[in-house]
Amino acid sequence: MKKLFVLSLLLIFLSSFGVAQDWFQGSLDDAVSKAKSENKLVLIDFFSDG
Repeated sequence: MKKLFVLSLLLIFLSSFGVAQDWFQGSLDDAVSKAKSENKLVLIDFFSDG
C-alpha cells in the first residue's frame, strides 16, 4: 500500500511537468486565422480573471 501511495505521488509530480499551455493573446480574427492554418480549434475562455 505504501508503494502504491509513493508511486501515485511520483506520477502526479511528474505529470505536472507535462502540462504546457501557450496562450494566444491577440484579436479573435488573428486567433481564428492561426487556428485554421494549424488545423486546430479555438478555445475562448469567458471565465478567467486574467
